[in-house]
Amino acid sequence: MLFDEINEALKSDELSKKTRDALDHVRQIGNFGAHPDIDQSGLLVRVSEEEAVYTLFVLELLFDDLYRQSDLVDQMTKRLTEST
Repeated sequence: MLFDEINEALKSDELSKKTRDALDHVRQIGNFGAHPDIDQSGLLVRVSEEEAVYTLFVLELLFDDLYRQSDLVDQMTKRLTEST
């Protein structure tokens, strides 16, 4: 389940603390989306547009933490070793 996979990702040292915190928030949004609430009038309570945009932003953070930052460190390390 996605909920469990996110729990595993939250334990990862490869993700920054801020990204893990944001991912935890996405887990809560996703759980709400998978198990929607019904308001007092019997209508479904929808995920807001802001929550959807936030989820996409967190996805970008994940890619940044896992790929972009790693590549930048590799590039800088290579430049440093080539210059010495």
